[in-house]
Formats: sequence, C-alpha cells, structure tokens
Amino acid sequence: MVSGQEGSATLPWRRHQDRLQETPGLVWLYSFEDFSPEGRASASLGGNRDLLRFEGRTPPVLTIGRDPAAKAISLDAEPMRTTLLPADQGFTVEVVFRKLGQGKELGNGRTNGAVFAQGNGYWEGFRVWCDYPDMRIHFEIGRPQPQNAVGISGVVPIPDSVWHHIAAVWDTREMRLYWNGILIAAGEYGGPYTPPKAPNFTLGFADAGIGSLQMEVDELAGFSRPLSPAEILAHALQEAVPTGPSAESLGKAADAAARRDWQTMRNEFQAAAETATGTPVAAGAKFGAALARRLQGRLPEACEEFIALMRDPEVPAILRDAAARMLVVQMKNIHWACAPLDVYQALLAQQGWSDEDRQNLLDSAAEAALVEGKTGPAEDYYRQLAALKAEEGLPAWEVRLQLAHCSRAGGDWDTARARYREVADDTNAPPELRSLALLGWASTYEQAGDFAAAEQAYEALAKDARLIPLHRWEAQEAASAMERVARGLPPRDPLEHRTRVTLPRPTTRLYVAPDGNDASPGTADRPLATLEGARDAVRRLKTGSGLPEGGVAVVIRGGLYPRTTAWELEEQDSGEEGRPVIYQAAEGEKPVFTGGVVLRGFSPVQDPKILARLPENARDKVVQLDMAAAGVQDLGEIQKRGFGLAGYPANPWVDLYINNVPGTLARWPNDGFVKTRAFSTPLAEEGRSSPAEFEIDPEPAAWSADDLWLFGYWRYLWAGHMIRVAHIDPQTRRLKTAMPSNYGFAEGMPYYFFNALEAIDAPGEWYLDRKTGMLYLYPPVDLSQAEVKFPVLAKSFVHMRNAGHVVLRGLTFECGRAEGVVVEGGENVLVAGCTLARLGTNGAVMLGGRGHGLLGCDLVTLGAGGVIARGGDVATLTPGGLFVENCHVHEFTRVDRNYAPAVNMDGVGNVIRHNLFHDSPHHGIRLGGFDHLVELNEVHSVVYESDDQSGIDMFGDPVIRGNVLRYNFWHHI
Repeated sequence: MVSGQEGSATLPWRRHQDRLQETPGLVWLYSFEDFSPEGRASASLGGNRDLLRFEGRTPPVLTIGRDPAAKAISLDAEPMRTTLLPADQGFTVEVVFRKLGQGKELGNGRTNGAVFAQGNGYWEGFRVWCDYPDMRIHFEIGRPQPQNAVGISGVVPIPDSVWHHIAAVWDTREMRLYWNGILIAAGEYGGPYTPPKAPNFTLGFADAGIGSLQMEVDELAGFSRPLSPAEILAHALQEAVPTGPSAESLGKAADAAARRDWQTMRNEFQAAAETATGTPVAAGAKFGAALARRLQGRLPEACEEFIALMRDPEVPAILRDAAARMLVVQMKNIHWACAPLDVYQALLAQQGWSDEDRQNLLDSAAEAALVEGKTGPAEDYYRQLAALKAEEGLPAWEVRLQLAHCSRAGGDWDTARARYREVADDTNAPPELRSLALLGWASTYEQAGDFAAAEQAYEALAKDARLIPLHRWEAQEAASAMERVARGLPPRDPLEHRTRVTLPRPTTRLYVAPDGNDASPGTADRPLATLEGARDAVRRLKTGSGLPEGGVAVVIRGGLYPRTTAWELEEQDSGEEGRPVIYQAAEGEKPVFTGGVVLRGFSPVQDPKILARLPENARDKVVQLDMAAAGVQDLGEIQKRGFGLAGYPANPWVDLYINNVPGTLARWPNDGFVKTRAFSTPLAEEGRSSPAEFEIDPEPAAWSADDLWLFGYWRYLWAGHMIRVAHIDPQTRRLKTAMPSNYGFAEGMPYYFFNALEAIDAPGEWYLDRKTGMLYLYPPVDLSQAEVKFPVLAKSFVHMRNAGHVVLRGLTFECGRAEGVVVEGGENVLVAGCTLARLGTNGAVMLGGRGHGLLGCDLVTLGAGGVIARGGDVATLTPGGLFVENCHVHEFTRVDRNYAPAVNMDGVGNVIRHNLFHDSPHHGIRLGGFDHLVELNEVHSVVYESDDQSGIDMFGDPVIRGNVLRYNFWHHI
C-alpha cells in the first residue's frame, strides 16, 4: 500500500485500472507493475490473465510511468508478445506510451517504427506504427495477397517525449484511430479479417517492412469489441465514462471528424464541454475543439485555445503536454511562432524536449520576440540556436540571416549591413539565401530613410548576377519605388496596377427595347427588338457609310429579353481602333437576357405509383408539373461532368432555380458522402477501363436505376466525376456502373447518388422524369409567391469569332445551360460591368486573340468555372494581353466539383488583377504558361470538398516561368 502524498497521486490511476477491468469485452490489460528483469513478463490484470512476455536478449529497463508512482518499460528492437486478440467481430487496442525517436531497426531502409501489431499487419492481422520525420500514426489491417494492407493515417503529427493514449478501433465496417481520446483518422473497411498465422500479439518491433521505435509503454489494453468515443476519451483521461448529452456529443464529434467536417467536429466538442463543465472530460472536449480549429487552418485561434489548456492546472497532464507540443508548429520545414514570447519562454524552461524540438522552440521564440519588437531577446535565442546547430555540425545560414534581421529591426544599420554582407559573401551558402541577404542589405538604406542611397543600392542589385532572377526583378521594382518616395510620392503608382480602358463617346446610336421591332430603324422612338436586329443594322451601316468617328453605340433598354439561340458575331461585326461597336445598357436601366422560362401550374402528386416511390415524409409536400403543358419540349439530358470535363465546350447542364437559387437535383445522402465498399471488379489501374460493381446501402438498393447517377471521388480525392448507374440488384444490394472511372476505383472512397425520385425528402430537391416529361419538386418556399425558372438555352448567350473592338457593357445574361460569353480569336473585345449568372458551364471563355478582357463583371452560380482565358503565343512568348480585372466570381464549380476555377488562365502575358473569388469546392485559380501577372486579388472559402488543392494551382510543369504573383490575399482555404 502507498500512503500520504504518493497515495493521493496514484489514486486516480488505481481507480482507472479498476474501471478498465470491469469494461465489457476486455481480453487483456497490462500495466507492468509486476514486471521484473528476472521474470521478463507481466500478467494481465483482467480478461484472460495471459502473460505479456519479453522475448529478447536484454530485458527492458523499468522507468517512471505516466503517473509518477507507476511503472513503464522501455522498448526498441526487441518486442514483447502475448496471446492473440479476438478481432473478427471488431476490436479495440489502447496503448499509453511515449516515443523517444527512431529505434535501431529501420523499415526497409526507411525511418519508421511499430507501436504494436497482431501478425504482420500487412497480409494479415493489423498494426499501428509511426513514421519519421512526419511523426504521423498509421493504422493498417492486413489483407492476403495479391492485395495488401488497407490503412488510415493521423491528420496531425504526434510529438516525441510526452505520454500519449492511442486507440485503434475496427467495428467490421470502419477503422478509426484516436489520439488522447480525439479521433484523428477514419476509413471504411468492410472486408473480412485475416487471422495471423503466428498466434502472437506484439508490442513493439514486428518487422514486415516497419522498423522499431525508442519508446516507453505505460499501459496496454485489448478489447474484443469496438469501444465508443466516450469510452476512449474516458480511458485516455483515466476518468469514468461519461453518459447522457456529453457522450452523445462526443460520438457526433467523432463522426464529424471521420468525415473531416471540422466545423461540426468543433461544434459537437464545444457542446460536450458545456454539458461536462469543470470535469476532465470537458478539458478533453476543449482539446478536441482546439484541434478542429487547427485542422480548419485557423492556426492563431487554435493556438490561443491550446495556450489556455496548457496553462490550466486543472487540465489533465496528458492534455497539457499535448497542447504545449501543438504550439511547436512546423509545416513544410517552416517554424511558425503562433504563440506570444512568454509562452515559448515557459516551454523552454520545461524538461524533456528533444534536440530538434528545442531548436524549433528557440526559432519560434526568436520569431515571437521579433514580432513583439524585442530584438535583444530575439538575438539571444538566435545565438543559442546557432550554437546548437554548430554542436551538431549543421549549417546555420538561415540563423545568421535572422541575426541580420534582428540588427535591422533594432535600427543598428552598420551591424545589419555587415551581417547581411557576411551571408552574401559566403560562397558556401545557398544562392537563394545569399540573394535574400543582398536584398536585406539594400533594405537597410530604405528603412533608415536614405531613399537616394536605397535607390542606388537596389539599382546595383538589379544588375548583380549573384541575385536569383526573381530577386533582381524585385530589386528593380524597389528601385523604382525609392525614386518615387524620394520625390514625395507613394512607393507605387496605383494606375500601374490597373488596366486603362478609354472608350470614345459614339455620336451614332441604335436602340433596342423589349417592345421594339427589328423592322424599325432603331431610333430612340422606334427601337429594334433583338441583338440580331442590332447586329444586322450595324452591318448595314458599315457596308454603307462605314463606321463613324467614335464608333457606334447600341443602347439596350431595360427589361427581359428571352433567348433560345446564341447571338453570334463574326469578323464582319467588328469595330475599328477608335471606332468600336458598343452594346450597352441604357443609363440607369437593366436589360436582362434570359435563357430560362418561368414555370407555373404546379399541383400535388396524385399518382399512387409515384407516391409509393417518394419518401414518406415528402409525399404530401412534393408537387409536380407537366413540362410539355408548360411549353417546354427540350428537357435536356444528364451527361458526364467532373474531372477533366469542365473546359470548353462542356456538356450543357440543366438546373432548376427557385427565386434565383438553384434547387438540389434529388440526392442521397442529402449532405456529405457514403463510401465505396466490397468491389467485385478490379480496382486501381487494373480496373480503370471497365465499369465497376460494388455493394451499396439498403435504401438506394430499392430504387429504380433508370437515369440514376453517382458523383464520386472514385480513386483520388482530387479527381471526382459523375458515373451513370447501369443496374441495381435489390436482393444482393450490388450496383453496376454504366461506365468506368478516369483512374479506376478504390475501396472507401466518397460518393453520392443523384437524380433519383426516391431521394426527394428535403425542401429544394427536385427530379425530372424525362420519359414522362413530369417535373417533381419539394418546394422550399410558397410557390405562389415564388418564381421557378427552367433553363432552355443550350448554347452560349454570346459567341464571337474573330471579332474585334466590340464592347458589351452593363448587360445581364442569366439562366442558361451552357456558357455566358465565348470569344474566339479577334482582338480587343471588352466585357465590362456585365453579370453572368446561373449558367450550366463556364461564365466566360476567351480563346486566342489578343487584348480581350473582362472588367468589373459579376459571375455567380456557375456549373463550371468563372473564366477560361488562353491567349499569347507560347512558341514566341508573344503576350496575349488578356485580362480579368475587378470581377467578382463566386458559387462556381457547382456541377463539376473540381478543376473549374474562378479563372483558368494559360498562354503568355495575361493578367488576373483586383478580383474577388470565393465559394467553391475546389481551387480558386489555375495558372499555366508564361509571364502572367496575378496581383491584388482576394481568394477565400475554396477547397471545401476536394483534396490536394489550394487557392491557386500551377501543376508541376517545369517549363513554365516568368509568372508574377504579388499582393494577393488568401484566406479561409
């Protein structure tokens, strides 16, 4: 027995073990209190009482465990083994351990190490392991040859030197991995469990391509059932299992984390924290909420919450230590100072940091000091960091550069210049760092206010071959800025960052109005009726007296102009330099060209067969409309869209708009995805040219497969597209697709069903039966007070071929199945102040030609992307001069879901500037080619569904160069 302070300290630990022994499904539980070097084994405290035996030469060293009075064992290349865990009906393995780095054994020459394994974990059983330097935890279930393990990987690195609770769970359908009670990975696996040939569960090194860890193990528990999120969090914190609302919220948080819905994960953890206020479980929930913030990319807010957890003595130590390590942020070899200096000072005072972590901390502390204007402490930390690197024989050029930055920040210009020169003159330093040092040297004159000397320094660097080309260009820009500042002007001329458009004021005018007549002369009192009528009138004018000085203005009065065909302009419809043809809205008026028809006359569904197919909750709410009776003959068709299919021309797309808001083509599930499983056809490369067959859920298995479609990320999370369903067998719940996938198929990939009458169960969902011509809608609003529109225009609104000096100004093109404006060839076509909305494919397309541009346009609710712009001659690097400027593009990539950005630009010498792009499941900009300028744009709320993307995508073409990206604001990505 223990007494006094020691007894008080160990009481929660003892109670925790008592609770574990009473947990249903426990097979074995090891805490190593009875382990001795002589006995070389530890007996299970519960379950089957089997021994965990050490089978190596040198017995493990006993050390202090997670609780100061508890014991732990040290393992590396020699493991411990016990009896198998029954796993075919699901299982959970929990381990409390701390890793101290790579062990003696490498995994096929790679730095990684096993935590535990049943069998080899590759072709049988399962395993959990960690890799270096990423420090991610991986959970794999083995599958027999010719397949191999299916696995999941943690979304955050697990740091060394602190205690962790790791839980691996399989419920026969889904694999889950938890860290300190928080789910960090999940993936579907509904296949069979393959028992290992050897009857052993291994703690530590198990070979099969995975090396060993230096680690200390405090506790190991195995269960023959999947534990709940509430049980796992309680075990991680050595607490009683919560029940009621907090347990329910913890379950929902784990489910949200499994589908990577970080906001819902955060919301549910916050709810759990509120219902469990003042308990360790509440602290665990707060840790989960902070982790969700980090996974959202909101690092500053996440760090604030981790700091609060680290500083709270009531928070369990395992969470305080983990929160502290979350403040040592390293991304792509960059250390982020995400906390105030005093936090890093407190962390540096702690023991147990690895040499690498201490270097990261010193780097972060120095940066935090610089941010807070404390150059003295910053210099001290950088000196300590340089000394540590020197001890390890590592170069410290970056640190020497940071020391120069410290001197510059402190206004010690002579020391700063000397330090910058020291790095710049070191021929062993990387060229890019020498180049940065030279720019830093010149910047000291700028910051000292000696603008003439700064201009001279930058001018010299612009010709200095030691600078990399980008820095020479930057030096030239800075020299120009210094010349302006020396004259008392702002560093940059705002006009240099704008495309200057000067339009003449035409004295010749033609008029168009909704109540006009194309037989009229086009005067103000006798206007024309259509764009074709105006175009033809301009042609007659050109063949007669020719274009007058200042060109021609076609003034279009406000009102609605239905369109059923594309308005086509050819070379003969061009203006001339100084004599453009301008199609413009009348001042203060809004002409709207619509490709849609308004639908009226909806009635309740009466057909018993249709009612039987509708979900029960929707039967008295869904209404129908006979499209033929409504005057719509062309219903369109669903054609494949998605990855690689969003270019020009893309397959037309039909939507239904209620008060200008797109309805949802009836889908299941209503939100998110389900996962592929149990394929009976080849996967991956072997199956990429053939349709697939796999198992589906009971609900869609009962549906008609007639014109039923799927959208999925079939093998990669960056390559989603549609696939039509060929057949569903309701008895076996097997689905056959009618077409293959671009890259083949894989187990556990996300997809959903759409275009199913049986799926209409939520307001706004609709379905069009193209065989009967009947439209079904679950109204989201009172239809007597709403406008329901159906697009009938299947071509672009405007199509120009080799036209030049044409201007579209202030016009609205809306509700079409295809593009808004297409410009092929020609020169100097300007689309200014126009609205392109509710389109099935891309907003605007500019292919070839030169000098075309979109200026001040709104592009919204687009099935594909905003603008495709390809101009310039790649062979000769002749600029195209295309520009997209001051435009607002949002709600794009609605149908294709990937690779349909706000602007897709290629070619040579084009511009994307002063735009606002947001709300897309994929990226904001795709840039290819040469010498483009992307500046002063704001991009946010993109990449909210797909993977392997960011605000801008430039692919990996090693040839492209000369592109300049500057002064852009990227956030919430």
